[in-house]
Amino acid sequence: MTKERRRFEAVEKVKIIREHLLEGKPLSEVCEKYGIAPTQFYQWQKMFFENGAIAFEPKKASREYELENKVKQLDKKLAKKDEVIAELAEHNIQLKKNSGLGQTMRGQSLMYATRWLIMCGDGRTRRRLERVL
Repeated sequence: MTKERRRFEAVEKVKIIREHLLEGKPLSEVCEKYGIAPTQFYQWQKMFFENGAIAFEPKKASREYELENKVKQLDKKLAKKDEVIAELAEHNIQLKKNSGLGQTMRGQSLMYATRWLIMCGDGRTRRRLERVL
């Protein structure tokens, strides 16, 4: 005759540990009531105390919260790139003005390029380019 193994859920294990620790019932009485060996009880108790810190850790962020953070990070990254583009365009226009190339290239290509940068950039990019032009 083989004895069937019993499996206790986590909630049941905590209940058994509470019964001994908080209610003060003797270990032998608790083990007899639930049909477990004292060594099994001590293993559960050890695991309970070792992993107790997990109960106090903040829960993992929800998917929505993670996506919002990702959007914020990407917006910051995009703003930084726009700022770099504006600085480079401003520097490029100043170089062309100072070297005289701006006068010869003032035609179609420079005009379209600056208009495109003004239209596509954010507010800061637009204002910086309008100041230079």
